[in-house]
Amino acid sequence: MGKLGLPFKNIKSYNDSMRKSLNDKLFFLEFLPEDDYTFVDFGCADGSVISALSEQFPGKTGINTYIGYDISKEMISMAKTNFEGDPAEDVMFTSDWRDVIGKLSKTQNKKVLILSSVIHEVYSYGEAPKDIDTFWDRVLNSGFDYICIRDMMPSRDVMRETPMDVYYAITKDTKHVLMPNQVHDFEHIQGSLMSFKNALHFLLKYRWQVNWEREVHENYFPLYVEDLISILSLGKYFHDADTYRLDYFERFQIPYLMGAIKSDFGIEFPDYTHVKAIFAKKYV
Repeated sequence: MGKLGLPFKNIKSYNDSMRKSLNDKLFFLEFLPEDDYTFVDFGCADGSVISALSEQFPGKTGINTYIGYDISKEMISMAKTNFEGDPAEDVMFTSDWRDVIGKLSKTQNKKVLILSSVIHEVYSYGEAPKDIDTFWDRVLNSGFDYICIRDMMPSRDVMRETPMDVYYAITKDTKHVLMPNQVHDFEHIQGSLMSFKNALHFLLKYRWQVNWEREVHENYFPLYVEDLISILSLGKYFHDADTYRLDYFERFQIPYLMGAIKSDFGIEFPDYTHVKAIFAKKYV
């Protein structure tokens, strides 16, 4: 499903940046009860989450199962090479969802889906509505007991006019942290920075300058947190409606990103930029 978008100019730089928040991406482990698990990392990239996850269960070698899925065959190849867990672990990396379903059908473990910084990519590169519907069908109709989400996702109240001090701080760029035409490129593709949603969007992505030609096209905010809850509660995309409950929900800012924004532009704002959530089947 979906498209890969423009190629990375530096795929290592991308993976290194994503790895910075690795511990936070495993937030859900604190809230899962003791059990045997089959973990599926949807959009696994270079396999870093799977490697780190397997290290959290040294006593479950050969019991837990770890599956990394990504539509990029290049990423899957890297993941197979980079996996640092115990060779005896039950691990699979694949770009074919049928492999995932086959593996899930053979396990009695509790099934955990990890959606870490992937929902916005599906909406950015997927063909609507076909690929979006396919994504949610896979998420909600593949028998997962837990769905663990961590992504960029503001609330609807981000739809307001940008404060002028914020707008001028970005556009004047007194510390010259931006590339030439970076603001122009963003506004041409995503819209005016006079919208605070767009200004916040820009502040989350301006540092991705190595892969800017790819990154500027991504829509970081395709969903609001209110949309996410609606999708999981209204049953639009899954057959057995109202079978998931919201077990954990947190809205937050990433400290090192907020520190960089303050250092580069002198900007602070109260809006939450990210969300963590765990949806669980009602029977678990």
